[in-house]
Amino acid sequence: MFNHCLWLVKDNSVYKQISFLKYGRNNDCFHSNYIAHINSTSNGIGQVIHFNTIELEKAKSFFPRLLEIQTNDSTHLNTELTEKSTRISRAFYYLQGARMNKEIGIKITLYCTALESLFIDNGKRIYQNLINRVAEFLTANTEDYNFIRSKVARAYDLRSKTIHGNILDSEEYNRQTEKIINTSKDIDLIVREVLLKILESNSLTEKFNSNKTYAN
Repeated sequence: MFNHCLWLVKDNSVYKQISFLKYGRNNDCFHSNYIAHINSTSNGIGQVIHFNTIELEKAKSFFPRLLEIQTNDSTHLNTELTEKSTRISRAFYYLQGARMNKEIGIKITLYCTALESLFIDNGKRIYQNLINRVAEFLTANTEDYNFIRSKVARAYDLRSKTIHGNILDSEEYNRQTEKIINTSKDIDLIVREVLLKILESNSLTEKFNSNKTYAN
């Protein structure tokens, strides 16, 4: 969970594999656990990202909020996407999938799915509703609205190519490599801005920490 807290501060590829817990009346008992996954940054690579003290303190401040909103449905061991999950918990679930995947197309797809879990209620007009709602949520400025809308639209177009099994030929990929990577960086930033706005507001957290329709 603290990896999410660090990501809320800035894009990074921090991961942990072995954790240790010291407990007992005299702190003489130890327990370890192993998690086998490796995160990557929004451009699909692992790289050294430095956090200063202020940034680490900011990440630390997010932890109680994330702990408060997490869901754990122990009756369904093979899925977290049950009626007990919330919009926020599903968004973080897909976000983790995006961060664990180095394939840029899949990464962008999962970023978009994280946004869908927050802003979409059903299968009608998903594309238009998503790009409009995300932009409306983040800004009231017309110029910024159009800018954000275009960024989400670009990501969703790449998501559609990926999810439907399409490919880019070698020449097309070479021409668009930088644009595709920048799209992944852009949608990573937009997802972060959306989640930060939600988590920093009690009323928005209450709204999204549920399964109510977005319009309610």
